[in-house]
Amino acid sequence: MASQLDRKSQDTTTILLVEDNPADQRLIKEFLRGIDSPEYQVHAVDRLDIARTMLTDSPGSFDAILLDHNLGDGIGIDLIREMARDVTAPMVLLTGFDSREIDMAAMAAGASAFLSKQDVNAVSLDRTIRHAIERQRSAVELWEKCDELEESNVRLQKTTAQLEAESANIIKLAEHLAKAPDSSDISYLSSNNDSEATYRTVAQASRIGVWHIAPGGATLEINAPMREMLGLQETDVSEEQSFWHLFGSPDRAAARQALKVWSNGTTSSFEASAVLRGADVGTRMILSGCPLRAGDGKTTFIMVTAVDVTDRRHAEALVKDLAQRDPLTGLLNRSMYDEMLVSAMQNNDRNGTQLALFYLDLDGFKGVNDTLGHHVGDEILKRVSERLLEVTRNSDFVARLGGDEFTVVLNNLHAPNGAAKVAQSLLEAMHAPCVVEGKTVAIKPSIGIAMFPDDSRDPEQLKKDADLSLYRAKESGGDMYQFFDTAMREQDESRRSCKVDLTRAIDDESLKVAYQPQIDLDNNVIAGVEALIRWDRPGHGLCFPDSFLPVAEESGLIIPIGDWVLKRACEETVKRQKLTQSRIRLGVNLSARQLKQPELPSRIRNILNETGFAADMLELEITETAVIDDIDASARIIDSLRDLGVRISLDDFGTGYSSLSVLKRLSVDSLKIDRSFVNRICENPTDAAIAESTINLGARLGFRVVAEGVENPEQLELLREMGCHEAQGYFFSKPVFSDVLDVWLADYNDDLKDNLEVAS
Repeated sequence: MASQLDRKSQDTTTILLVEDNPADQRLIKEFLRGIDSPEYQVHAVDRLDIARTMLTDSPGSFDAILLDHNLGDGIGIDLIREMARDVTAPMVLLTGFDSREIDMAAMAAGASAFLSKQDVNAVSLDRTIRHAIERQRSAVELWEKCDELEESNVRLQKTTAQLEAESANIIKLAEHLAKAPDSSDISYLSSNNDSEATYRTVAQASRIGVWHIAPGGATLEINAPMREMLGLQETDVSEEQSFWHLFGSPDRAAARQALKVWSNGTTSSFEASAVLRGADVGTRMILSGCPLRAGDGKTTFIMVTAVDVTDRRHAEALVKDLAQRDPLTGLLNRSMYDEMLVSAMQNNDRNGTQLALFYLDLDGFKGVNDTLGHHVGDEILKRVSERLLEVTRNSDFVARLGGDEFTVVLNNLHAPNGAAKVAQSLLEAMHAPCVVEGKTVAIKPSIGIAMFPDDSRDPEQLKKDADLSLYRAKESGGDMYQFFDTAMREQDESRRSCKVDLTRAIDDESLKVAYQPQIDLDNNVIAGVEALIRWDRPGHGLCFPDSFLPVAEESGLIIPIGDWVLKRACEETVKRQKLTQSRIRLGVNLSARQLKQPELPSRIRNILNETGFAADMLELEITETAVIDDIDASARIIDSLRDLGVRISLDDFGTGYSSLSVLKRLSVDSLKIDRSFVNRICENPTDAAIAESTINLGARLGFRVVAEGVENPEQLELLREMGCHEAQGYFFSKPVFSDVLDVWLADYNDDLKDNLEVAS
């Protein structure tokens, strides 16, 4: 087990994927392949029996296991239940739909997590797997600590049992003394007979506490172990040490009741903490009382024996507490949080107050782990936990859900503005400098807030609402808090539906490639075409990129979709080149997520080899925003792409914040002036100046400059006067599918070229 946990700390995470749907299997592989760190190695099988054999033969070979719920030869939960005891790697169940019943059944069987395929994307998969592995590691550490404590507890139990047996022997001796022939004459113990002498010797020499009290509760005599347990000196025996006065308020009533029972002649036991006045913590003991009677049947005195079980109870409490706490931060763990949230909602409902549920995570925390190391990351998580506790009240509670995700529950609120004040205080507390190992790390949290009962009365739905709010906060730039509103559910459902349909889009051939011609303004010839994706979505008609590419980018589907677009465009262009005997440059867009893939150059090389498309006729278009987060990494990828022989174009130039610095750092072939500048180039001097400056800059640096969005001859003429090299837009042609493009190209020399010559 230790070796497996050690392997989990490395940069490679090995996954066993059990999935019989080829499309889902391919998609999950693509999602995981698109993640930079850790690097995921996926071993995929499509049958439970194969997975069972692999896990039986090599139970420690995988860091995590992903299983589909419904497989051709069985149910994923059955394998989880069967292998739970033998496989230490966390098991995550995947299902085609949300189901609390399946979720609960999976957890009961031994699954570490449950993930609906509707929610599967690169982010959710990575987060679920990392958190499952982390929880498994924490669980192993917890088990080891619990085992150590349990061993100590067993030893304490044995010792306690021995002491309890000794206590029972003393009680038997006392009862024997009470039945002695001359016991009717004693008012309290004397040393007139052998039984009394034996009893006194045993009581004084015993390791257990022996305490003689009068029926009214006054202390008559205490042996040394009892004095030690009670914290009394030998001279401290007085009325002030009456029986019930030595107990704290929670146990005082039980002590009074025990004294009453004993005084009535009954032997019994109870457990309590004896606390002297002014003491904070008392000794936990099991007290047994035995009444001794005179000849008339009245209780003369009560012999109380006590066994110190403080250490034992402390060990038991520590084991219980460890099971409820996050080992790293000491905060509540996920399971305890789930229980307390339900209870808190019920309490606030009874009190007529509101509850605020915060979901919080740290923006960019993964980068901290990757650059500074997990030990620094762990220290930051501890600091975050401390700051969360400092801001919240004793009536609130804080839990760590896993990774850098935390939750805060605020109780007894009367309005949402109380939650807003706490959220603002949390942001301010997190912004305080955090120095770890001499390095100052900026902590920037995003917070999502859902309110009970206004947003939901169901615990699971309230969690989803808080999570949606957190997503919106991060989507809006992070380092802020965001309250839930009902529109988020509709938007989330729309995104989920879009993602589900997108997963099928490649296989059902509903994706299409349109092409927009690019014209060389020096000689009016066709310089190339830009490939643009369209989606003939079932039930929605033809959809343009703005309506679905953000979902594809967020979910990671952009990776297989991007590959499909490039391959299809290359195939169709190769066919067109063979028919027309012409070489037409092909422009294809790359997304930010694609550009972050180290293996992108090799994937493009493979597509070029498969399709036979010439690398020097391919131009990959990237945006400034796609490279600005990590220019150095982007530059390395771009250099590798140029080594293949492909061209690079910087799209939407001028819309970013660091255009000139991007040009300085990246090796590109052309610049594309964004349509927002071209649109009013004839009316707005500022737009005209920006366009002309870009054209001049490109010329000075040796870049080809392309203007997008040309819609009329006036714009075209002005761009030509400025020295722009190429243009595209509705003035020439809107984006058209391959068959229409073929017709357009055939007609170009007859009509459009003549019109362009007239315009020139």
